[in-house]
Amino acid sequence: MTSLFLLPDVNLFLQCKALHALPWKEISETEKIVLLISRTVQGEIDRLKGDGNSRRAQKARDANSLFKRLMQAPEETLEIVSENANVLLGFIPILDPSRAKPASLDLSKPDDCFVEEALALQNAQPAYKVAILSHDMGPLRTAKHVGVSSILIPDQWLLDVGKDENQRKLDELTRQNASLQAQFPKVSISVEGSNNTIIYKAECEIVEFEYPRPALVESILGDWLERHPLKENFSEPPAGSFPADAIYTQFMNSMKKYEPPSMYEIEEYREAYYKWKNDAEKFLKATPERQSERNAIHQFD
Repeated sequence: MTSLFLLPDVNLFLQCKALHALPWKEISETEKIVLLISRTVQGEIDRLKGDGNSRRAQKARDANSLFKRLMQAPEETLEIVSENANVLLGFIPILDPSRAKPASLDLSKPDDCFVEEALALQNAQPAYKVAILSHDMGPLRTAKHVGVSSILIPDQWLLDVGKDENQRKLDELTRQNASLQAQFPKVSISVEGSNNTIIYKAECEIVEFEYPRPALVESILGDWLERHPLKENFSEPPAGSFPADAIYTQFMNSMKKYEPPSMYEIEEYREAYYKWKNDAEKFLKATPERQSERNAIHQFD
């Protein structure tokens, strides 16, 4: 029985359908296909399995669980049940760490390490028919340059591009926003001119009032404060407290009923006075805005 020893790239486990659901006869008519997991792919799966809650991280965790089952299986071999092919899954044999490695490969890059493992297996087992299986152009081209056969993963094997958690949240927020907007009426206003034509551009005059200069605000405010000064002496009743009636005034003076306000009442009065002063100043400064609002022309799109 002829066998094909395939070193699958990491994208077989992250981007493709389940191994048992793949039509293996589409890539090889060999009687038996042996998938050998390289050390490089194991390392990439270990790195990606903790990459948050994305679909890629979940697929990496699934692949890691599969590798654990493989490690615990007899002779570290699992049979991939497939309708049209005899497919086995295993780990790549231990390779000589002191082996010579091509100077053309940059072993700091995972793709080159992956191809180098396939080349080392091919050199160590000349009787094996070795090839890499990948959907990425990088390792496929590198394999070609160092004399290792390669097989391109068919596009039909790939999963549909899914949405990660962030994209799903964004879609949900967009849906909620559209739902909220639908609760309010949409108003469209148009202006017709002569002959029932729609006027798209209209010229108009907008009156804008200038802000008063600080000196003018201070002058007006000073006049108001002069008319209504802050009271400081509370020992005598304020002028005009009693009606201008001689008999009533004589009676009230005889009764001596005036009582100065308490310190608490005086403090309340002062707070109210300063608040009135600040409000008056704000009122004067905001006069142009109020006048402009009265003359505002609103545009509806």
